[in-house]
Amino acid sequence: MIVQLFRAGSGYWEPLAIGRTPSQPQSTFDIIPNRCYASPEFAAVTMGGKNINKGAFLACREENCGGICYVHDMSVGNSINEFYYIFGHRFAVSCIWITS
Repeated sequence: MIVQLFRAGSGYWEPLAIGRTPSQPQSTFDIIPNRCYASPEFAAVTMGGKNINKGAFLACREENCGGICYVHDMSVGNSINEFYYIFGHRFAVSCIWITS
């Protein structure tokens, strides 16, 4: 799966809200399932590639996919717009795509 991380999200507290397009791209990763990735601080993510509608994507507030994590069912959509509000005015710093 290709994930693109953004420093600024939609500006809405609801992570699946359609609003302002995420801005300030941070990084793009080609991730493999079931492996945790460290990343620069990010507030939003878009995901693309093959078979991305399976499993779950977790974005976590602490390194090594620890601490509070937001779990996103991949069948719901391929973007999450605002971790900053979900995590109490903190950014996500690690992520993992979990599949069976």
